[in-house]
Amino acid sequence: MEKTIYNKILLAKSSIGKIIKDRSNEFGNFTYADLNRIFEKVNDVLTEIQILVDVISIKSNNEMSQIMNRPYFDFKVHIIDLENVSSFIEKDFTFPADDEGKKMKLIQATGSMITYATRYIYGAIFSIQFENDPDNGKVTQPGEKKTIPIDETLKQIDLTENILSKWNGKVYGDKVYIDKIKYTLTQEQLTELENNPKYIKN
Repeated sequence: MEKTIYNKILLAKSSIGKIIKDRSNEFGNFTYADLNRIFEKVNDVLTEIQILVDVISIKSNNEMSQIMNRPYFDFKVHIIDLENVSSFIEKDFTFPADDEGKKMKLIQATGSMITYATRYIYGAIFSIQFENDPDNGKVTQPGEKKTIPIDETLKQIDLTENILSKWNGKVYGDKVYIDKIKYTLTQEQLTELENNPKYIKN
């Protein structure tokens, strides 16, 4: 039996599964999933089942903007069956362009809003479950397999008081993870952390 676009969306929902929220927002005090990571996970599935999610228009919502006293935008989205392009579903979403207290210019706030909106749109259409990083603040128990944070960006680090306040107490070889970023330690820094009261011996 030929799959309808609804069958394909259902298949995508079951295939995409859960996505880890591997980023932190210091201003809003919340975690979120990196957009590139969402694209990596979702696009392979959509390519396989031949579905396209296309934002066909973004327009200012003047009525909502006046009521809420901040810019709002309407997103019109088409979910298209690429094996039958006449078959598509249209969905509408509305999002605010808010600078979250960061005093951004409107164009920056709008760009941030588009990034957030894209993440939300994919999550809403495909019922994506976003989960917190299981390694965030979790103490590894004896015999338990360690979960290593995902981000593999390597940087040198100065062990300032601010940095140490964000450290989870764990050292992975000569590496530590601060805000999901992997840093390489010198031998002196490694010794300093091992003598820190927060240090958790593996």
